[in-house]
Amino acid sequence: MADIENQYVFSTADLSVIENIKQGEYSHLSWGDESLAEVKRNIREFYRGEQRGICAFCKNDLSLRSASNCTIEHIIPKSKKLEFMFTGKNLCVICADCNEIKRAQDVINDIPDVIDNITRRVKYPISGAVFKIVHPHYDSWSEHILRIGRAYIDKTNKGINTILICKLNRFFHRFEVGDEYINEPDLHALMEEYLNCQQPLRKAELLLQIKSALR
Repeated sequence: MADIENQYVFSTADLSVIENIKQGEYSHLSWGDESLAEVKRNIREFYRGEQRGICAFCKNDLSLRSASNCTIEHIIPKSKKLEFMFTGKNLCVICADCNEIKRAQDVINDIPDVIDNITRRVKYPISGAVFKIVHPHYDSWSEHILRIGRAYIDKTNKGINTILICKLNRFFHRFEVGDEYINEPDLHALMEEYLNCQQPLRKAELLLQIKSALR
């Protein structure tokens, strides 16, 4: 099951404001227009609830009141795909650190745009398979990433990309213990065995060993 089960549905009032925005010099910079303030408040509050106050990428706590540590994220950057700036499935909320780091990095594999034959508009991807990173509307984060304390360990290629693009192990790299901590050979061996182990008792033993090594 995906981390986000429901997408934001734009109200008639929202759509009216958006339509007015599009009448001017419309670009990704239009996201900062003052007339969108209420629309953005509604989006932010909706995804705060959907995500239980947790960042979509690092799973750390979001601010439940302030907007400064609860940023609306365009999963496909609005500067790269303007047509998805107001697409519910392209939105979530993330923490200030993930927002600062991810920015406009590419998160989608190179595939041709799919055109809706009726509207002639470019359609948003209907599957998480085309995304390089964990997509909260399509993916379960825990199927791709294992978190133990402050350490993030990849389970899949999507997990690898999400950890790299959002620098999820930034705590260790910031304090110059990342390479020794994350790349320690014995720890990697334990993690690999844990991820592939099918025996519950052995998995529990391995988890204890990993936690001990990460202290």
